[in-house]
Amino acid sequence: MKLSSWALFPIALPYRRKVVWANASETASPLLLLKLVAEDGSVGAAEVAVKPGWFGTTFRSISVALEEMFLPLCAGLDVRDPGAFVQAAAKIPEHTAAKGLVDNALWDLRSAITRRSLRSEWGGAGRVAVSWLLTRQAPELMAREAAEAIGQHGFREVKLKGGQGLDIDVRAIRALRAAVGSDIRILVDSNAHYGAAEMPEYLAALADEGVLAAEDPCAMQPDAAFERLQASVSIPILVDAPAWSLRDTALFCERGARALALKPGRSGLSLARAQVALAARTGCRVHVGFGGESALGTIGALQLAGSLTERDSWLAAEVSYFVMLAEQVIDVDLKISAGSIAIPELAGVGERVDWERVRRLSALQ
Repeated sequence: MKLSSWALFPIALPYRRKVVWANASETASPLLLLKLVAEDGSVGAAEVAVKPGWFGTTFRSISVALEEMFLPLCAGLDVRDPGAFVQAAAKIPEHTAAKGLVDNALWDLRSAITRRSLRSEWGGAGRVAVSWLLTRQAPELMAREAAEAIGQHGFREVKLKGGQGLDIDVRAIRALRAAVGSDIRILVDSNAHYGAAEMPEYLAALADEGVLAAEDPCAMQPDAAFERLQASVSIPILVDAPAWSLRDTALFCERGARALALKPGRSGLSLARAQVALAARTGCRVHVGFGGESALGTIGALQLAGSLTERDSWLAAEVSYFVMLAEQVIDVDLKISAGSIAIPELAGVGERVDWERVRRLSALQ
């Protein structure tokens, strides 16, 4: 089965409020959608967040990479085999986000062609526990937002964006627990804000506060310094940004990494699944992290999260932030109940996208 056509759509979906990240603030989420159509008319789709500070892309840069390198690679491939693209694309270095976008769209197209959902193929749980993401704000505002989200959706786990200073981060953790109860589970992501010299005090403080794991607390390399750092603290250091490739994943696992964040929206489902297999061989846990997904991208991430073993489901998947978007492009109603989402049994998410709405949104960019 060959590819018949493809199309790219740059869009921006508005947030319900201004969102402050570690390196930017936004009122809307910029996304690039890819639509693939097979010879039999089946449709596959995927999206990627277009953020220079996150994935090193702009709409123009990733579009050129797709148009001139990666989409032409698909022309002669059997689109029922996502692995064929992965193998061909591996010959071109870099461009992780572009490769991941095509990979995810091909997985979805294969699902549409075979009329079989990824969940049916990969197996696993029918529901996935999810967490709420608290972006940087004053501790009191973070606690208030957490209370509202937990009251509405029943989350039992929260990811708190740290990096506002040790005192403020600890204040935020305590304010959060005061607002929603001491049994709430907390992950702290500092986006490498702190220096290596601050790590002993910072990680000890997080451990004392009962934090589950510290994600990217400082700039890290898979070296002896990381190995010593992880060995010196009781909580896992969750490796995210430094592990963009399978090679990086292997190096961190060799250095004693205890936890790895999977980002299918950043690097593709195929790489994420390969990371799962590699981590399992060294005893490293994995976790499905946040990649800026709308409801469209969330469905693929949910199917990946559902396929993980019980051991690797130690953290709730970070795939609930689509509710912060005031508009969606897919007619699938993802409901969060008691802090979890039932995985939709869909064969080809691309066939549920409102492509007329996508075209209207794209024309505004």
